[in-house]
Amino acid sequence: LASSRTQPTRHSPGGYLPLHCTAVGKVLLAHGPPELRDEVVGSPRRYTAWTVTDPTVIRRQLDGIRTSGYAQSAQEHRRGVWSVAMPVTGPSGVVASLGVLAPLTAPRLADALSPLSAAAAAISASMADIDLGDVAESPVPVDPVDEPAL
Repeated sequence: LASSRTQPTRHSPGGYLPLHCTAVGKVLLAHGPPELRDEVVGSPRRYTAWTVTDPTVIRRQLDGIRTSGYAQSAQEHRRGVWSVAMPVTGPSGVVASLGVLAPLTAPRLADALSPLSAAAAAISASMADIDLGDVAESPVPVDPVDEPAL
C-alpha cells in the first residue's frame, strides 16, 4: 500500500530483502530458527555505510526485538530510508512481518508503532485458525538479493 508521497523502492512483491538490515527481515530473523540466525549473522553483507555487520551487535539487536516486539532499521539497507516492523503470528508462532518505511526526513516512525501494532494484531487474529502446515517449515533463502554491496 503506497501513499501519494511514497518512498520509491527497488524491490517488488514476492522479491527478497536481506534479513539482517531491514526491519521486516530483523523481525523474521529474531523469531526464526537459531540455525538461520547463525547462518545470516555469520556473514552479513554490507549494503550501506550504516549496515550493521558485527555479529555481536546483530545478536544484541535480535534479542532486543524479541523483548520489545518491534524492529527498526535506519539507512542499513538503503540510504535515506528508515523503517519499523512488527511480527504477525499464527498458530505456530511468527509467520510474517508487517512494516512501514519512510524517508529519513519524515516525522518519527515511533508515531507509527501504535497503528502498526493494531494492524499486526488484527492480521495475527485472522491467522489464528489457519494451518500453514508445510509452508511454515519451508526454508528461507538467506541472501538472494541482487543489489550491489557497498
